[in-house]
Amino acid sequence: MRQQSSLRKLVTIQIPPWFWGGASRGYFSAAGLHARDVGGVIRIRTDESYHRTRPRLVTEQAIAGPGKRKPAFADLASAAARTGFESRVLEPATAQELDELGRRAAASGDLVDRFEHLRLTASVVPHARLPDHIEHAYRALTSTTLEGDPSVLPFAHAGIHLVQRDPMLLHRTKLPAVLLRLRYDEKLRSGQTRHLSELLAERKPAFASGQDMLRGLYLLDDYIGPLLGSLTPDVWGFAGHRSFGAILFSLGTTVAGTRRGPAEMLHLLPHLSRSATTWSRPQLAASSCGNAVRWWANGLNEFFGVLSDPVVFADASDTYDPAAHHQALMTAEQLFARVATMLTLHRDVRAQMVLFFTVMDTLERMTGKPIETLCELTHVRKVFAGLQQSIPAPAAAVLLPLAERGVVALQDLQQGFFLDAAALGTRERAAARYVKLLRNATHGHGAKKAGSVQETNLLLAAHNGAVPPDLAMLVFLHLLVLLAHPRELRRHLSGGRSG
Repeated sequence: MRQQSSLRKLVTIQIPPWFWGGASRGYFSAAGLHARDVGGVIRIRTDESYHRTRPRLVTEQAIAGPGKRKPAFADLASAAARTGFESRVLEPATAQELDELGRRAAASGDLVDRFEHLRLTASVVPHARLPDHIEHAYRALTSTTLEGDPSVLPFAHAGIHLVQRDPMLLHRTKLPAVLLRLRYDEKLRSGQTRHLSELLAERKPAFASGQDMLRGLYLLDDYIGPLLGSLTPDVWGFAGHRSFGAILFSLGTTVAGTRRGPAEMLHLLPHLSRSATTWSRPQLAASSCGNAVRWWANGLNEFFGVLSDPVVFADASDTYDPAAHHQALMTAEQLFARVATMLTLHRDVRAQMVLFFTVMDTLERMTGKPIETLCELTHVRKVFAGLQQSIPAPAAAVLLPLAERGVVALQDLQQGFFLDAAALGTRERAAARYVKLLRNATHGHGAKKAGSVQETNLLLAAHNGAVPPDLAMLVFLHLLVLLAHPRELRRHLSGGRSG
């Protein structure tokens, strides 16, 4: 954690003459940053800080579904057109794939085939045709009947939602890469820019630091993934991702996310699967899915409001530190992407647990809290109770079951201690230390540090090794906390002082 001075409203930034084609004011405007020249030194802050408003980096719009009296399918074309990046022609190979998926879905009647066809259509159809395609998909979805009982419409409360990422977010988060190239490119530091101009003229990446580790900022897929997996192993929605945002289909109910028994040949290989069902399917209100999408989008907006703010990443002299900013951006994307992946691994408990431990490491970095605190039952119960109070009931039906399963699993983990030893302390404290021990054991069991040998030996001897699979769901609880409490995130990332 960096030491900070008391000034947290403005940060000094060094902008080279060639930046943004020599018109840096244009960059500040596009990035939603307010710049001020103070004695020849540029000081910046976000527009929302200057105007004392909320950020507007991620927005949610209900296109159709419960609570939406008049569908707004035409707004999808308008949103796409504003970007200027959408292709007006469907590539032949993509069109062929889309047709094949459509035929397969029609022939099989399988929901996976059908939803994949809808997802791909939402992702690639030219924007002029997008409203008609999505409206047709929505009408077909809501009129779907239950096999064997045509009077039942299982997806009657389905909805369409548009989650958009404002272009200013990309401008803000590209700033670290530009300044890092300046810092480590000797030619640029000496004032030579010809090689940079040549790269840009050839449309080659000139500022590619961590580029492939920040893909999620463009389509928001990594950041929406955990939301869509929030009721794993059941599924309540899916999304098609485009340059202007995510088109999210909510089903208004849940469907099984796995098939009974092996679904593909790889599932015949030995693996540790869950032995029994340990969850109950939640009852969703008509508005639950839409409220969950809205809550998540608002959370992402506030989260990115912190993560894209240069003021958060100031050094001791209140000078912008692009390296710290760049690393925080990559850490955040790593967190969301790995949580999303973890939630797909219902069939393989071992793989899920390995990701659990690495995500807990990332959470330590993002929150400043050690794994012993993040896995302490008293702390976990407290933050879960706080989420129960702050998340509206309709949204909570989608967002909280997974977190609650993690809390219950942590409580169950304590029951594995069959030896009573004074050195263990309370079972709560011992369980938190046991989780840390298992995290460290990803490198192999046994302590390397002499001071840890006795405690490690005792913990391994005193516990029966039964780790509830749902312990991994604790990461979803702590992800919700990050979205719910942006001020705490800002305080931690800025070194203890909020801006």
